[in-house]
Amino acid sequence: MPHKYQSWPWSWLLLGRPVAYAYSEAGPCGAGHQCAAETLALGTPALWWAFIPALLVSCWQWIACRDWRPAAAIVGAAAGIVPWFAFPDRTMFYFYALPALPFLVLAVTFSLGLVLGSESANRDRRLVGAVIVGGYVMLVAAAFGFFWPIYTSEILTFGQWRARIWLNSWI
Repeated sequence: MPHKYQSWPWSWLLLGRPVAYAYSEAGPCGAGHQCAAETLALGTPALWWAFIPALLVSCWQWIACRDWRPAAAIVGAAAGIVPWFAFPDRTMFYFYALPALPFLVLAVTFSLGLVLGSESANRDRRLVGAVIVGGYVMLVAAAFGFFWPIYTSEILTFGQWRARIWLNSWI
Protein backbone atom coordinates (compact mmCIF):
# COMPACT_ATOMS: atom_id res chain seq x y z
CA MET A 1 0.00 0.00 0.00
CA PRO A 2 1.53 3.37 -0.99
CA HIS A 3 2.38 5.87 1.70
CA LYS A 4 2.06 9.63 1.22
CA TYR A 5 5.73 10.22 2.08
CA GLN A 6 7.32 7.16 0.52
CA SER A 7 10.23 7.72 -1.82
CA TRP A 8 12.47 5.63 -4.02
CA PRO A 9 16.23 5.13 -3.72
CA TRP A 10 16.92 6.97 -6.97
CA SER A 11 15.36 10.13 -5.49
CA TRP A 12 17.14 10.13 -2.12
CA LEU A 13 20.26 12.02 -3.24
CA LEU A 14 18.06 14.52 -5.05
CA LEU A 15 15.95 15.21 -1.94
CA GLY A 16 12.97 14.13 -3.99
CA ARG A 17 10.55 13.31 -1.19
CA PRO A 18 11.45 14.10 2.42
CA VAL A 19 9.32 12.86 5.29
CA ALA A 20 7.07 15.29 7.13
CA TYR A 21 6.93 14.28 10.77
CA ALA A 22 4.57 17.05 11.81
CA TYR A 23 2.71 19.91 10.15
CA SER A 24 0.15 22.33 11.48
CA GLU A 25 -1.42 25.52 10.28
CA ALA A 26 -2.17 28.26 12.74
CA GLY A 27 -4.66 31.05 12.46
CA PRO A 28 -3.55 34.60 12.05
CA CYS A 29 -0.20 35.31 13.65
CA GLY A 30 1.80 38.46 13.66
CA ALA A 31 0.29 41.00 11.33
CA GLY A 32 -2.69 38.82 10.44
CA HIS A 33 -0.61 36.33 8.44
CA GLN A 34 -1.56 32.66 8.23
CA CYS A 35 1.14 30.58 9.87
CA ALA A 36 2.53 27.08 9.61
CA ALA A 37 4.88 24.89 11.62
CA GLU A 38 6.51 21.78 10.23
CA THR A 39 9.08 19.19 11.16
CA LEU A 40 10.50 18.00 7.86
CA ALA A 41 13.22 15.37 7.49
CA LEU A 42 15.09 17.22 4.77
CA GLY A 43 18.82 17.26 4.24
CA THR A 44 20.52 20.59 3.67
CA PRO A 45 20.24 21.00 -0.12
CA ALA A 46 23.65 22.67 -0.50
CA LEU A 47 25.22 19.51 0.91
CA TRP A 48 22.90 16.81 -0.45
CA TRP A 49 22.93 18.13 -3.99
CA ALA A 50 26.74 18.07 -3.90
CA PHE A 51 26.75 14.31 -3.25
CA ILE A 52 26.20 13.33 -6.89
CA PRO A 53 29.04 15.43 -8.37
CA ALA A 54 31.25 14.40 -5.45
CA LEU A 55 30.56 10.73 -6.17
CA LEU A 56 31.38 11.29 -9.85
CA VAL A 57 34.66 13.01 -8.94
CA SER A 58 35.42 10.20 -6.50
CA CYS A 59 34.77 7.57 -9.19
CA TRP A 60 37.08 9.42 -11.56
CA GLN A 61 39.84 9.63 -8.95
CA TRP A 62 39.44 5.97 -8.06
CA ILE A 63 39.50 4.71 -11.64
CA ALA A 64 41.67 7.21 -13.53
CA CYS A 65 44.14 8.05 -10.78
CA ARG A 66 44.03 4.67 -9.03
CA ASP A 67 43.46 6.36 -5.67
CA TRP A 68 41.97 3.96 -3.13
CA ARG A 69 40.71 6.68 -0.75
CA PRO A 70 37.57 7.71 -2.68
CA ALA A 71 36.78 4.02 -3.22
CA ALA A 72 35.94 3.70 0.48
CA ALA A 73 33.40 6.51 0.20
CA ILE A 74 31.88 5.09 -2.98
CA VAL A 75 31.59 1.55 -1.65
CA GLY A 76 30.15 2.72 1.69
CA ALA A 77 27.59 4.99 0.02
CA ALA A 78 26.62 2.26 -2.44
CA ALA A 79 26.24 -0.26 0.39
CA GLY A 80 23.77 2.08 2.07
CA ILE A 81 21.63 2.83 -0.98
CA VAL A 82 22.00 0.28 -3.78
CA PRO A 83 20.50 -2.73 -1.92
CA TRP A 84 17.18 -0.88 -1.69
CA PHE A 85 16.80 -1.10 -5.46
CA ALA A 86 16.23 -4.85 -5.03
CA PHE A 87 12.90 -4.19 -3.27
CA PRO A 88 10.78 -2.21 -5.75
CA ASP A 89 7.50 -3.26 -4.13
CA ARG A 90 8.50 -2.25 -0.61
CA THR A 91 7.43 1.06 0.90
CA MET A 92 10.63 3.08 1.42
CA PHE A 93 11.40 6.44 2.92
CA TYR A 94 14.10 9.06 2.42
CA PHE A 95 15.62 8.42 5.85
CA TYR A 96 16.63 4.91 4.73
CA ALA A 97 19.61 6.65 3.08
CA LEU A 98 21.06 7.68 6.45
CA PRO A 99 23.54 4.76 6.71
CA ALA A 100 25.14 6.07 3.52
CA LEU A 101 25.41 9.64 4.81
CA PRO A 102 28.90 9.46 6.41
CA PHE A 103 30.31 8.02 3.20
CA LEU A 104 28.58 10.64 1.07
CA VAL A 105 30.07 13.36 3.27
CA LEU A 106 33.49 11.70 2.85
CA ALA A 107 33.06 11.93 -0.94
CA VAL A 108 32.31 15.66 -0.65
CA THR A 109 35.27 16.10 1.71
CA PHE A 110 37.56 14.26 -0.70
CA SER A 111 36.36 16.45 -3.58
CA LEU A 112 36.85 19.61 -1.53
CA GLY A 113 40.39 18.44 -0.83
CA LEU A 114 41.01 18.29 -4.58
CA VAL A 115 39.63 21.82 -4.95
CA LEU A 116 41.88 23.01 -2.13
CA GLY A 117 44.93 21.58 -3.86
CA SER A 118 47.86 19.54 -2.69
CA GLU A 119 50.44 20.72 -0.19
CA SER A 120 52.92 21.06 -3.05
CA ALA A 121 50.65 23.45 -5.02
CA ASN A 122 51.81 27.05 -5.20
CA ARG A 123 50.53 29.61 -2.74
CA ASP A 124 48.11 31.28 -5.17
CA ARG A 125 46.56 27.96 -6.16
CA ARG A 126 46.04 27.03 -2.52
CA LEU A 127 44.60 30.45 -1.74
CA VAL A 128 42.03 30.21 -4.54
CA GLY A 129 41.18 26.66 -3.45
CA ALA A 130 40.80 27.74 0.18
CA VAL A 131 38.47 30.59 -0.79
CA ILE A 132 36.29 28.25 -2.87
CA VAL A 133 36.20 25.55 -0.18
CA GLY A 134 35.55 28.10 2.58
CA GLY A 135 32.79 29.70 0.53
CA TYR A 136 31.14 26.34 -0.03
CA VAL A 137 31.31 25.41 3.66
CA MET A 138 29.78 28.79 4.55
CA LEU A 139 27.03 28.18 1.96
CA VAL A 140 26.21 24.81 3.58
CA ALA A 141 26.12 26.43 7.04
CA ALA A 142 23.92 29.29 5.79
CA ALA A 143 21.55 26.85 4.07
CA PHE A 144 21.32 24.81 7.26
CA GLY A 145 20.44 27.97 9.18
CA PHE A 146 17.84 28.94 6.58
CA PHE A 147 16.13 25.54 6.81
CA TRP A 148 16.41 25.31 10.61
CA PRO A 149 12.80 26.46 11.19
CA ILE A 150 11.40 23.52 9.21
CA TYR A 151 13.75 21.11 10.93
CA THR A 152 12.41 22.20 14.32
CA SER A 153 8.73 23.14 13.83
CA GLU A 154 9.19 26.84 14.40
CA ILE A 155 6.08 28.86 13.64
CA LEU A 156 6.52 30.73 10.36
CA THR A 157 4.22 32.83 8.27
CA PHE A 158 2.95 30.82 5.35
CA GLY A 159 5.15 32.91 3.04
CA GLN A 160 8.27 32.14 5.13
CA TRP A 161 7.37 28.45 5.19
CA ARG A 162 6.76 28.39 1.41
CA ALA A 163 10.14 30.07 0.81
CA ARG A 164 11.76 26.98 2.34
CA ILE A 165 9.71 24.49 0.32
CA TRP A 166 11.70 24.66 -2.91
CA LEU A 167 10.16 21.65 -4.63
CA ASN A 168 6.48 20.74 -4.81
CA SER A 169 7.41 17.20 -3.83
CA TRP A 170 8.49 18.53 -0.41
CA ILE A 171 4.87 19.31 0.49
